[in-house]
Amino acid sequence: MRFLIKLNKLEGTEIPANYQYPMSAAIYRIISKGDSGYGQFLHERGYGKKDKGFKLFSFSQLVVPFEIVGDKKDRFRILSNEAKFQVAFHLPQAMESFIKGLFQSEKIEIADKKSKASFSVKSVESLLNPLGSHKENEIVEIQLKPLSPVVAGLPLNDGKYKFLSPDNLEFAESLIFNWRN
Repeated sequence: MRFLIKLNKLEGTEIPANYQYPMSAAIYRIISKGDSGYGQFLHERGYGKKDKGFKLFSFSQLVVPFEIVGDKKDRFRILSNEAKFQVAFHLPQAMESFIKGLFQSEKIEIADKKSKASFSVKSVESLLNPLGSHKENEIVEIQLKPLSPVVAGLPLNDGKYKFLSPDNLEFAESLIFNWRN
């Protein structure tokens, strides 16, 4: 289930270039308002293996005109009052109205210690399932285009990861392995 979330900027003009964590925190906060136990479960554990829980939601990059600023070129200066992003959940279709209601009229704050911008949710639109015209167990060939950067890595013995370049032969194998898990 995918949604297009359109935002209006309320205050602030700069966000950290690495804004994904604060944005995911804002999404967790919204989910927790609807079901605090579920929001806490997703944030702390998720589904799947003990050591690596899958959150069953993902989001795209924030789509908004910006310029790179800051001494370390680590800030994005927002150049528009409107922004948008997509969020996808692995939930039954019956949850669509619930999810839409959670996001409607919410505030999303993207901040770190140096900068902050706040947005209000202008609208929440359901997006069509691109595989919706296929039967449930039908084998299809698809071409994927990620809406945000993709990271793939291999676990090391010390519990850390060796992150792979897309031209590394193990990159695709790692992505497919994680997708199947």
